[in-house]
Amino acid sequence: MPKVRDHDDSRVKATLRIMEANPNLLLPAAMRAAKFTIEESKLQKFQQRVRRRLLKKQEQQQQQLQPPTNITIGADSSVSTLSTTTPTPQHKAKAIRVRHTSSATQQIRQNKLITKNKHKAAERYRNRIDFTTYLLHYLDHHYFNV
Repeated sequence: MPKVRDHDDSRVKATLRIMEANPNLLLPAAMRAAKFTIEESKLQKFQQRVRRRLLKKQEQQQQQLQPPTNITIGADSSVSTLSTTTPTPQHKAKAIRVRHTSSATQQIRQNKLITKNKHKAAERYRNRIDFTTYLLHYLDHHYFNV
């Protein structure tokens, strides 16, 4: 089977169109809408392929929107050159961290502790059963010669 290149894959192009139409849509969901299989939409290499194409397309659009850096105005007797500065790149907005109230934080910690203690108790119970089984097996073979 020939190797599929990302520029030949129509599903990548379809995903890009879907992402342009719905910018808040998650990438795996957009990939599934573009007929990627569920397994392919979960794979990092396919997601990265689409992300690279999306970034490349956004860079091309930004370059088309940028004004020329030098403008020359000429007259018969004088020529003047205006130099414009390139716009600063926009930074991505940071995710806002949700802060819980102190009572909510205490409740979260208490729930974690309860869960941790339940796991510890289950582990102790499991170990006790394993030890009892081992002890019975040992006694049967060494003392009762069963």
